[in-house]
Amino acid sequence: MVSVPVTEYAKVSSADYSFNSESLRQNGAKVAVVAEWQHGLLLLSRLDNLAARTTSKAYSAVIQACGRSAKWALSLALLTTLDAQAVKKDVMVYTAAMRTCGLGRQWQLTLELLSEALASSVQVDLIAYNAAASALERSSQWQWAVALLRNLEAVRQVSDKFTYSSAISACGKQGLWQVTLDLLACMRRTQIEADVRTYTAAIAACGAGRRWMQALAVLMELVPSGLQPDVIAHTAAIQSCAQGAQWQQALCLLDHMPSFSLHADLFVYNCVMNAGVESAQWQIAIGLLESLSRSSLKGDAYTYSICLRAIGCGEQWLHSLALVHALGDQGLLNTTILNSAIGSCSSCSWQAALEFWALLARANLQPDEITPAAVIGVCEKGGKWKQAAAFLQRMDRMALETSLRACTAAIGSCKLQADSSQRHGMAASSAWTWVPALRLLGSLEHLGLQGDDLSTNYVIVSCMASGRWQEALAIPVRTEGVATSACNAQLAACTEWQKVLALYGTSLRAQLTPDLVTYSTAIGACEKGGQWLQALDLLVQMKGIRQVDAMAYTATIGACVGGAQWQHALALLAEAGGIRVDSDDIMIASAATACTKATHWELALDLVNQRNAGKITRSTVLSAFLNN
Repeated sequence: MVSVPVTEYAKVSSADYSFNSESLRQNGAKVAVVAEWQHGLLLLSRLDNLAARTTSKAYSAVIQACGRSAKWALSLALLTTLDAQAVKKDVMVYTAAMRTCGLGRQWQLTLELLSEALASSVQVDLIAYNAAASALERSSQWQWAVALLRNLEAVRQVSDKFTYSSAISACGKQGLWQVTLDLLACMRRTQIEADVRTYTAAIAACGAGRRWMQALAVLMELVPSGLQPDVIAHTAAIQSCAQGAQWQQALCLLDHMPSFSLHADLFVYNCVMNAGVESAQWQIAIGLLESLSRSSLKGDAYTYSICLRAIGCGEQWLHSLALVHALGDQGLLNTTILNSAIGSCSSCSWQAALEFWALLARANLQPDEITPAAVIGVCEKGGKWKQAAAFLQRMDRMALETSLRACTAAIGSCKLQADSSQRHGMAASSAWTWVPALRLLGSLEHLGLQGDDLSTNYVIVSCMASGRWQEALAIPVRTEGVATSACNAQLAACTEWQKVLALYGTSLRAQLTPDLVTYSTAIGACEKGGQWLQALDLLVQMKGIRQVDAMAYTATIGACVGGAQWQHALALLAEAGGIRVDSDDIMIASAATACTKATHWELALDLVNQRNAGKITRSTVLSAFLNN
């Protein structure tokens, strides 16, 4: 009897199918096609009950039916019953089982079946190998697919276009364009004719590897090879151009499709539009949208979103407004499109973002979680903290759910304004953005949200930029080092060494623990200002609480160069070596330069030779010698 799991097939009833006993006795062994796996199982069971001879062909038909219904486990169970039924496992049965496992993405089992067939002295033909190759392609197992091709050569089997197509497609899914092109060249050498599917897989591989020129070259080979490029091949080539931001090439391919009697679908139009986004070709996007409206195709939300992105990249927010209003008049406007329109607004068009928000209510549309965050994000880009805070209050009054992302963006707008005030030399008292930043952070608890490191960092930076260190360090943090990171950002923003040291001193008085970045930034500022004494003092402090790195030593030695302190420079170089800090070419060059400035040429040259310095260091010493 054929043994199958009862729980899996309890719903199969013999009443659903009718069989003629005599017909089964005469023709059951010749069954070639079974439409449904349930029908196949009952058929095998009836044949067994009638003592009719069942062949491997009948089992193959049932196994293939199992594969069409993704019942690969059942197909393997059937395969194990063949020995008990005294049915020989031939290449037909193994091929059917491999195809079933391939459809179920069970490539390891497929290879095991192929190995078992070869070990059983079954005459494995090319059809069986192609079934295995197809399983590997479906699971993107390119290494095994290529190995299978090599194995065919070893057993002196001739591969065909299906074997190569599977290997090329598997490589293509991983973006292995070089391997793909090598396989295509191998097909030409062995005079195996590739079909359009093979070329399309190679084009897609080039696109995935961002090799648009190679993709176009493969497309151009189709016609000389006597093949007609289809829509799929053109789409793959256009996608390759889009991924390489080659909008001219993508547009050219679209224009040439009618010459092959091909009609572009919406996906092709979207691909060409995408190609223009990165290059801010908003005119192309609008032109394609107009062409689309003249055709029988209709754009979807994704189409309009791409177009709005392209317009946004070109900072043409008036065109965004016009397009959104036109879509509203046509009844095509939805929240997704409006989110894209808001996201396309630049820092100078925050008014347009608020206008798009107003359109939501007029169009009777409901905002989602992305919508308010996108509006506040535009305000953040423009440093419009007042508008961002007012918008948050409006959301609260409307009883709309506020996300942490939206609140963080509003706080970020305060930070941006504080940074701008600091860059323009405004007095600390005039940079009042720390007040709303603190209030926004405090309102998170009221909204049922918990601030993260990013939002906390924004508030701390806003306070520090406004000189409010006490308030900054009173803010509770979830992760150790958030306040120090904010301080480091402020140090890096300073362009004068006096301000850097003043800020560093303030951080110490506020009992903030400096880290490697803090010291390196402060020492680097001293180096630029030629303040070697302050740099040495900072290095001494750094040794007391932190492990000194090569960057700190290099910067301190550089400060000594500016102050003509060659003795200190050499001492620091020796000290760095003593505590096993790797001295690179820049460190050695700085110390050697300090020596040459003091006209100690012999010391400089000895230093270069002893340290096995590179060409850059030698050139530095030679240049210093010639200049002096």
